[in-house]
Amino acid sequence: MATLRNQPHRVRSKPSKPSGSLVRVALCCLLVFEVLGAIGPGVSEYDIKAAFLYNFGKFVTWPAKTFADIHSPLVIGVWGGNVFQGHLQKLINGKAIGGHPLVFKEVKSLNDAKACQVLFISHPDAGDWPGMAAALVEAHVLTVSENLAHFQQTGLIINFVKVQDHIRFAINRAAAAQAGLEVSSKLLSLAMPPSP
Repeated sequence: MATLRNQPHRVRSKPSKPSGSLVRVALCCLLVFEVLGAIGPGVSEYDIKAAFLYNFGKFVTWPAKTFADIHSPLVIGVWGGNVFQGHLQKLINGKAIGGHPLVFKEVKSLNDAKACQVLFISHPDAGDWPGMAAALVEAHVLTVSENLAHFQQTGLIINFVKVQDHIRFAINRAAAAQAGLEVSSKLLSLAMPPSP
């Protein structure tokens, strides 16, 4: 006959709420985890930017009228030369966000750009973009540029900035709101503070 031993009573403490910095670190890991796991050592600037472009779509909500139906593709376009050398296409191949399959498109005109939900503008010239950004507002396009001086005045929504050896980004909240895009507070918390 087996005897039961008294087991010490274990008291579980209530888990503490994670700190803001811990949440930011976890979100950063989430944003780049997939690409870093896929490509290993030798990560380039554009590998990181490709991962961000893919993940931005997870933290932005488009107006319902943006998509013809719930299975319409979410198009990630690149205008001004495909600096991703096939990596962005490989990264999004076979993936979906919110039920929308991801599609890559090389953009050569404003009409092509209006068919995108996320548009990366490679090597933008600040003088050209305010008018074009205004035209993309009605199409609800999340515009993403890189290394653009006076970014807040262009009307574009996200700008990549290289800070030492890190890729950071700034978000123009007013431009996002004007385009009818809702940017998650989680993504906003990772953005650099706006600069003039």
